[in-house]
Amino acid sequence: MIFIVIVMIVCILGMCGVFDSKEVKESDKRWNEREKRMKRYNKGLIPDKDMAWWEKTNAIFLRIAGHRYKEGYDIDKDYQMLTKIILDNVDEILMAWEDGKIEDYGIRYNCGSIREAINETLTYVLSNRSVDKSSFFEKYLKVIVIADRIDDVIQKLHMEHDMSNVKEIYLKCVAILKNEAIKNRYLEKLKMVECQEQAHKQQQLEREKEECKRRHIEHVESAGGFVHVKTGEDYERFVKFCVNDAGHTCKKVGGTGDYGADLIADVNGKKLIIQCKFYSTPVGYDAVQQVYAAKSIYKGTWCCVVSNAGFTRQAIVGGRKLGIKLLSHVDIAEYLKSLTDRC
Repeated sequence: MIFIVIVMIVCILGMCGVFDSKEVKESDKRWNEREKRMKRYNKGLIPDKDMAWWEKTNAIFLRIAGHRYKEGYDIDKDYQMLTKIILDNVDEILMAWEDGKIEDYGIRYNCGSIREAINETLTYVLSNRSVDKSSFFEKYLKVIVIADRIDDVIQKLHMEHDMSNVKEIYLKCVAILKNEAIKNRYLEKLKMVECQEQAHKQQQLEREKEECKRRHIEHVESAGGFVHVKTGEDYERFVKFCVNDAGHTCKKVGGTGDYGADLIADVNGKKLIIQCKFYSTPVGYDAVQQVYAAKSIYKGTWCCVVSNAGFTRQAIVGGRKLGIKLLSHVDIAEYLKSLTDRC
């Protein structure tokens, strides 16, 4: 029982700071005096001219925290004062933050209340629906960097998909920083943004390419009368139209004794042997063998099979081994372009 009482007494004395070192006691005393000074300022006992900017910032921040829900309290007025003080002294705050001395402007031991005040102010400014994106970063960039909320602000202003602007913002962040460790952090973010920008551009190009292809297919199928194709001969005429529409001449060979060639297209003076298959089921390996033989007979440079119904797995594997392109009629223009680029 006596042991428990002794332990309790020791704990109480520890909480009261009896065992604290001289340095800790002096530090606590200094922070307590600062806090008392802030409270006296808020009561109107210290004139405004006798307060340093950081003292006023802490005092207003304390006032906001203590009176936030008090009836009749004009919180907007205090936030506007806080914003002005922070913006007027942002260069000094940024320097202190980069040097790791932001706590020197605080009122509580080991607590950077200036940074808390900056966070609060930033949240207040962002809550304003009439925020102008173009001028916001110009005005508050250093404040955002100190608060370490660049990604959060970009998201709140719905700018995360505007890669060029985001990239410019990060470049400005790097330009205002002197601390190499912090600067490197932003350089890493900049690299990520550049990668995202590249990926976004690639996706945009793919979408444009798909849209262009879709329009081309609609044009070809409409102009070539694909809807009226009912037989193999109709399909051959339609494929010939697709080749001509892509800017190449094409002659019909199909018929008895065609040796597996239905059409021969001229691609920059070289022959493309084409076999056409209008089926209701996927085309098999036989067509691949036939066109491969026709390529030798007609002395073609390339050969391909064009079908409306796709190809069996055996045909696809065989075509890949023999170097024969298996196409749908919608891919003809793109394939011919790739051959033209090779010539």
